[in-house]
Order: sequence, then C-alpha cells, then structure tokens
Amino acid sequence: MNKGKIDKNVKTWKCFNSNGSWNERYAPNAIDPTLFYNADESRLFMVYGSWSGGIFILELDKKTGQPLYPGKDGKESGSGNFIDRYFGTHIAGANHMSGEGSFLLYDKFTKFYWLYLTYGGLTTTGGYNMRLFRSNKLFGPYTDPAGRMAQNSGVDVYKYGIKLIGNYQFAGQPGYRSAGHNSAFISDDGKYYLIFHQRFLDPSKGEYHEVRVRQQFLNEDNWLCTAVYEYKNEKITKFSEGHVLGTYELVNHGNTEKDGSMLRTLTIKLEKGGVVSGDQTGTWSMKDGSSYTYINIKLGGITYKGVFFRQFDDNGVSKMTFTAIGHNNLAVWGSSTFPSQSKATIADGWYYIRNPVSGKYLQAHSNSAVSPNNIEIGTKKNLNSQKWKLTNLSSGYVSLESKLGNFKIDIENGRQDDGTNIRMFANLGGDAQEYVIQKSAQSNAYTIGTKLTKGQKVFDIENGSTKDGANVPQWPVNGLAAQLWTFEKV
Repeated sequence: MNKGKIDKNVKTWKCFNSNGSWNERYAPNAIDPTLFYNADESRLFMVYGSWSGGIFILELDKKTGQPLYPGKDGKESGSGNFIDRYFGTHIAGANHMSGEGSFLLYDKFTKFYWLYLTYGGLTTTGGYNMRLFRSNKLFGPYTDPAGRMAQNSGVDVYKYGIKLIGNYQFAGQPGYRSAGHNSAFISDDGKYYLIFHQRFLDPSKGEYHEVRVRQQFLNEDNWLCTAVYEYKNEKITKFSEGHVLGTYELVNHGNTEKDGSMLRTLTIKLEKGGVVSGDQTGTWSMKDGSSYTYINIKLGGITYKGVFFRQFDDNGVSKMTFTAIGHNNLAVWGSSTFPSQSKATIADGWYYIRNPVSGKYLQAHSNSAVSPNNIEIGTKKNLNSQKWKLTNLSSGYVSLESKLGNFKIDIENGRQDDGTNIRMFANLGGDAQEYVIQKSAQSNAYTIGTKLTKGQKVFDIENGSTKDGANVPQWPVNGLAAQLWTFEKV
C-alpha cells in the first residue's frame, strides 16, 4: 500500500479473487482492535478482526502507534500461522465463520498469553458467547483444553475454544443471554477478572445490556474458570467437605456457536464418599491448592476440573458454587440450593439440644459459667452447660439462655459472615442473641437460624464432625445433618 493505493499487482495478493473482487473468506473485517504488549513490554501489538478472514495480530510502532506492516506474505516460524503482507499474522477464524471482539493479554503468573473471542450474534437471541484459548508464544498456536488450535477454526468454529457462558437461569433469579465481547484484567497480586456485555431473558428489557464483571480462577491444569455469579467483592478461600456437600443446580454451557435458546438447568447432589446423584450421576473429589479448594467432578464420563467458591447470588443470598471445565471444551457451573425453610414453633421451656446424627448435645465449653465461652457439641452428661431455656420473644424469634447463669447463646460481635463463631455471652439482648427455629425435611428435627441473617445461616457443626468438643459456628443452610437439631425436654 502506498498513499492509499495498491502499488503492486492485485493478483499476487490473496485479499482479491481472480476477478478482482474482495476475498472475504481470507481478508478480515478490520474491527474490534485491542492493543497489548509482549511479555517484557518491549513491543506493542494490535489484535483485531471479525468473521470473514478471522483474527490477526499486527505489530505497531511503540512510540507512534503506526502499523509495522510485514511487507510480504509468509509463515510465522513458531506457530505455523500464515503472515499476510498487510494484515499481519493470522491466529484464528476465516471462511466467514463467526468470531469477533478479540482480546489478548499476557499473564506473568502463568507465562501464557490468553486469547478471548466472541462467537454468534450480539442480539438477545443471537447466542453471543465468549471463547478462551491460550499459548506460551505471542503468535501462537493458541489452543483450547481439547488441544484444538484456533488457527484451524475457519471450519466448524463451534468446536474451538472453551465456551465460558451460555444462556442460563437459576431458580428464582434473572435469566441471562448473550454474554460477550469482553476484556480481561489481571491484578498485580494475581487476581483474574472478566469484563463483558450482558443481555437478559426478561423480554421487557429488549436489547438493553449491561457491563458485568466476574472473577476467574485457575484450575489444576492452569485453565481459567469463570465464577458463577458477578463480582461482589467476595474472596475465595479453602473449604472442608462439610461446607460443600449438598444439592446444586447444574448448568452445562455446551458448545453451540450461535444458539439463542436457554440451557437446561439440572439438579445434582454432592454426597459423602465422592458420589454424585440426581439428574446426572458420577463421582467427585476435592483437594486444597495454595489459596483455594479444587473440585474434580466426573459427569457423563468427562472429568471437569475447577474450584469451589462461596458467592452471593442475584438475590443477595450466600451460595456455595463450583465452576469447572473439561477437556471437551465444556464449562459447568453448580450453585447450591437450600431446602425449604419454614418457621417452626417450640414451646417455652428448658431443653437439651441434640444433633440426631452424631447423638451429641449443644453445650458451653468445660461447663464453665464465664463470658464469653465457646459453644460446642459433647456427649450427654446432664450438665447445666447442656441445658438451654428457650423463650419465644415478641419479635417472633427465640432466645436460648444457659442454666449456668445469666448467659445467652450469642453470635460473636453480631457478625453475619460465614463461619462466625457462636458463643455463650452475657445476657445483653439484641439481634445477636435471637434465633428462628425452622423445619427441615426430617421429622422433629430443625435448623436454628440466626436473626442477623434472617434465618439464612444456621448453627452448623464444623466440618460435620461427631467428636466431643467440635465447634459450632454459623453457616448457610445446606440441608446436611450437621445443621439439624432436636429439642428434648429437660
């Protein structure tokens, strides 16, 4: 190109067909540019393109931003990707397959370059969806977990790349469609964030969309898994088996290219012994990494690897979730479901409070009349520390007073956090010392919910332990045996 004109025979350039028309199966639409640096930030590049001829990388002058055209056709030696004299190095797409909104960045923590693309149409029913690839070299080849190279995605494009988010809806929450055209951000301390356009199932919203942010986490194979819910300043941590057992809504995001229909939501249960039951059956396991807990879940013969992460759902309710991907390029999400919680009435009086599975009783530590004193479980010994006076209050909640003296069961410092300790404390009254007794699926067994959380968090035996002295903090309702209690008259 010279002053806007082609200065050589167009027949030598693949951008033109033999009749002189534009070859849209080879040449890209020059849209959606993103700039990025190489690993040591010594060179500046632009990734761009759309449908038609696919996605290209073109180097720019770091000082002026002017394109540094290759000048001649060829092949990039490290990746095998072809080089166009004008457009740069081809890395994905072609043949008018869908693909746009490319975003590429270098990750100093994994030493990978991450490539994001969006397939489908950007309308509410267009099936817009983000795909992810990676490479340890700037020009590729960019591969997905199935080992497929993005440079070959000009045929059957739906088979290429992890599909990060499809069209889905969890029970009692908004439905989501056409998540796409993203950027990404990696913080200095190694936190990963995905930023994208989100459309909705609600027909009254039409083509209205919002910008959403979700966290991402590396699984055991160093692939990024996308959080189930949008970012609300949650911090990932480690969990024990007792925290993650229970029933989950399951979404498999599939691999369709531009299907605008809603995905089916299934129900599964993670059971003790590594068993998955429900609409799909299989096995699961967990293990701690350096900062969080991994999940491996095998469904339909495919192993998906990811992480557990407690988040707030769209209604502000704390949920255990998991996000995982398989070597089939499919991503699965799980969001815990709560058993139905309806209020129960227990008559005023003195009670022993027993966990029916362990057979252990709620007690103050060491039978000591001190404030504060820890609440735990223990073998029944008819001690005053195991006797609790239940009083129905005018607020609609109950209090639990100790036989040891003027002490009540208390949520430490009035906190609502998962895992907040439950203790015996001086009788001060207030929300931190009021509770709601709630029915469970088991006859004559109840959960004890905290007023501070409107019953969403309940007395829970830590890690589901059955040992004397096991701690009892508050934890979101999960329907497990460690949260059940019976009331026995003293």
